[in-house]
Amino acid sequence: MILLDGILVGAACALIFGGSLRDIARVGLRAEYLLPVGLAIQLVGPRIDVGLNRIALLVLLWLMPAGAMMLAAFLNRRRPGMALMGLGVLLNFIVVSANLGMPVLLQNAIVAGAPGTAQEALSESWLHHASSPADRFLVLADVIPVPGPSWHRGMISIGDILLSVGAAVFVFVSSNPGRRTG
Repeated sequence: MILLDGILVGAACALIFGGSLRDIARVGLRAEYLLPVGLAIQLVGPRIDVGLNRIALLVLLWLMPAGAMMLAAFLNRRRPGMALMGLGVLLNFIVVSANLGMPVLLQNAIVAGAPGTAQEALSESWLHHASSPADRFLVLADVIPVPGPSWHRGMISIGDILLSVGAAVFVFVSSNPGRRTG
């Protein structure tokens, strides 16, 4: 959800400052198909059960698409926002691969107003798990609470924030705000 927030903020700012979202379609990216495909697999993957074990799902439906997205971000690192997006995915990749999943700090889910929802979601997820003292790089995990309406609240990571900010910057700059007159 936070990635969508970044895209929407970037688009809104671009429109406010005279940009056109049509200009984004004209931005030529290298291996651009890796970004939406990798993201779609990561978003849909945790919601499906294909009968594979948890580690196979983690590798096929999260780590491999993350690697593809990091490659695309690296190939386009000179484009505004892409380096931030790549760094965000890299930080999430580090914590997920080190812990064979994304740890979630349940204590902070209370701050977000979703303790029951978080516990229920964890019980159904092959990607997320409740954090424990054995988890590594916990500072990079889903430890930041996002309060708000029930459809938006949850837990996010530093990597998620960087990914969202990078997407906002990319959308804003790629729309060429302010270059039009009249």
